[in-house]
Amino acid sequence: VRDAGAARDLAEAEAGLPELLEQLVGAREQLLSRAAVFHVDSVHESGGQCQHPSREVRRDVSVGSSRARGARCGYGAGRMDPIVPRALDTSTGIAAAYAALILHQSGAEVVRALLPDARPGASPDPELPDDSPLSAYLRQGQQRVVLGPDEWFASGADVVIVTPADAPARDAVLAARASHPDLVVLSITPYGLTGPYADRPATDLTLQADSGALAVRGVAGEEPIQMGGRTVEWLAGAYGALAVLAIWRARRVGGAGALIDLSRAEVANTGAGNFMDVMHALGSGADAEPVGPSRVFETPSIERTADGWVGFNTNAPHQINAFLTMIGRDDLVATGEFLMAGSRSSRIAEWQPMVTAWTSVRTTAEIIETAVAHGVPGAPGCNGKTITELEPGVARRNLAPEPGGRFLVPRRSWRIDGELGPDPLPAPSPANQRPSAKQLPSRASS
Repeated sequence: VRDAGAARDLAEAEAGLPELLEQLVGAREQLLSRAAVFHVDSVHESGGQCQHPSREVRRDVSVGSSRARGARCGYGAGRMDPIVPRALDTSTGIAAAYAALILHQSGAEVVRALLPDARPGASPDPELPDDSPLSAYLRQGQQRVVLGPDEWFASGADVVIVTPADAPARDAVLAARASHPDLVVLSITPYGLTGPYADRPATDLTLQADSGALAVRGVAGEEPIQMGGRTVEWLAGAYGALAVLAIWRARRVGGAGALIDLSRAEVANTGAGNFMDVMHALGSGADAEPVGPSRVFETPSIERTADGWVGFNTNAPHQINAFLTMIGRDDLVATGEFLMAGSRSSRIAEWQPMVTAWTSVRTTAEIIETAVAHGVPGAPGCNGKTITELEPGVARRNLAPEPGGRFLVPRRSWRIDGELGPDPLPAPSPANQRPSAKQLPSRASS
């Protein structure tokens, strides 16, 4: 009986297949006719024929035609944007340059805009001169085009990166959002496009001061110390790129563009301030005056070894206890007198000689091996040469020569399904070799 019932069900299903197939074919034809097509310049062509024969190609929207003159053919016009965005980078500074690099490493085509009236031989970014190693790393894979600010938002780019330096430039960015609703604009400024500090000049140091980051770093009673390496700028670039990729993903499935107003001061508040207001509230109570110094010197930290330096981080109680066991002071584990960072910093005259006496007579390699065995986070203190020789980086091939072969640069910092990032591409030609192009190059040549 079960077999007979199954046979009937199968026969009924088979009878319905022709109708279902007809519906599917009709839906496919409707989709093709209504337009899920790629830009002509977003696909590789061979002999004038698209290599994707299942896709129609609309030549009326190629760069240099209506799209380059400012027409935006968005989802409302019944077309699909290219899967790989094109970004026009008009910015200066590390933060925006790093955002552009992450977009490039994510597959975007990044084109650098030069001002038409720029002085011959002048770098488009005084902070990142063309011939500097940092520029070779951050600007890799970019092409260049000559475009004025009045052309940026109608250039045919999908993403525009800006760092407006004055009120008129900020107003132009805000106006672009209204006139180009499909465009994704990333603006990176010290204090945002609006607000009482929008006109205030700033550096990474002053933003760290504004965020409270300086208040928590250094030795109590001495001058505060900033985070090195322009940390807030790099973090801002990562935040900005992430926001662009998220908005672009939404654009791909039918959403609108967006103006991403990124304030480096707010990045510093999030990523550099150590949330000391919360720490003081936990220690003294939310309404009480903070007790003790705002700066607590973390120790053990960077310590001298017999042949160099080693760095420790022992924020958690089990880590500092493991460190004490490692240096042979189980008695201090039992008393708990150095468990808290404040206790170690307030009794630094007692604490530091114990640490130095143990680390200074051992090599860095010996200390790292012992720290790993005890579960203590530690790493060697490297210089520009030895950091390229660290075993994890060598094993994972996370460094590659820049195209000129002068030095090593990091590859993209992620792998997807084990795929190693591509080798770095050349940075743009020097500023004294100005491009003649006055519109974005076609995607096929990018």
